[in-house]
Amino acid sequence: MIEGERPPTADRRPRTAIGRRHRERGRCRSLITHHSSFITSRSGQALVEYAIVFPLQLMLTLALIQLAHLFVAKQILDYAAFCGARAALVGLEYEDAQKAAAIPISRIAGPSGVSGDNPIDIPGWGTLRGSGAAVEKTSAPYGNFDVIQTQAGSDPVIRCEIEHAYELRVPVGNVVSYTLGDVFLAAEDLERIGGMPHVRIKAACTLPQPWAE
Repeated sequence: MIEGERPPTADRRPRTAIGRRHRERGRCRSLITHHSSFITSRSGQALVEYAIVFPLQLMLTLALIQLAHLFVAKQILDYAAFCGARAALVGLEYEDAQKAAAIPISRIAGPSGVSGDNPIDIPGWGTLRGSGAAVEKTSAPYGNFDVIQTQAGSDPVIRCEIEHAYELRVPVGNVVSYTLGDVFLAAEDLERIGGMPHVRIKAACTLPQPWAE
């Protein structure tokens, strides 16, 4: 070895260490780049799947909300039939029985397609909102609200039969529910009033008259 010349090993170690560090850094950059591209591709895939599934999920959710409102409306109409029969049972006139049945229905009666304004005024309360639509959209075999007195065996009864055109008002959900109803329900149970879809709901209540002669 020539004097003043460095041993080969002493000069090779730093170069090997520096090269190793460069290789490790390059490998890390490669992994980071690959991981970033993987995340980007997965994010793009998730965005496409979300764009496809979200409208369907939204339509289904709104349709379920509309069906829940429809079930609530059926319960309210059953109670309205009871109110009409109860009003006739205690001796109220036909018009008062009409009002008694219209009061609970006014909470669910939609304003679409209402041609007249025949609201109900409650003393101490004022005009009942939606009562005009409730009277106009609710019908019975012989009138808006018909209280029928029939004979069941030997006991006279008061029977109230009503039919209400319930307006489907949940956006998008009303169209989906109306389309499903067109498939599963009879055609006479569906109609459009004022351009809005409606479903006809029927209810009846029979109460005995124990004091009748």
